[in-house]
Amino acid sequence: MRGFFLFALVADLLAGSAAPNAEERLAETTAPPIVFAQGGSTGGSIGKQDKAVSGSRERTLPDRPAAAPKPNDGMASLCGKMAGVWSWFTGGDVVIRSSGTASTGSLTATWTCKSNQVVMVWSHGFTDRLTISSDGNRLSGSNGFVTVSGHRK
Repeated sequence: MRGFFLFALVADLLAGSAAPNAEERLAETTAPPIVFAQGGSTGGSIGKQDKAVSGSRERTLPDRPAAAPKPNDGMASLCGKMAGVWSWFTGGDVVIRSSGTASTGSLTATWTCKSNQVVMVWSHGFTDRLTISSDGNRLSGSNGFVTVSGHRK
């Protein structure tokens, strides 16, 4: 019964409709204090942890010289040769753009290339995984179902 009385009294206080002596009556009760918490609060720590007395935890990396450029093994230049019109294994032409897009008829694709490996993701859901020939004029690979190939026009 006391719990209901306290709940009603607190609700009246919060709503501003409590009797003039409601705060005094609340203070006179021997009930444990009521604590409100924000929903979703799970505790935790605020601020930096494990602070050192002598300084901050910010790390500074030693100065290192810039990495030397990697030797050109010819593969990077093959990716740069992807743009153009390719005669595709399906009998049509595929236009591959340097922007990373391609199209044939109503189908579109995005493509990426690393070393001599090309991945083309088509709008119909297939993904072609292709290898560029060493002369940059042929593509060959698979989409997981059929062999995929093309040659530069």
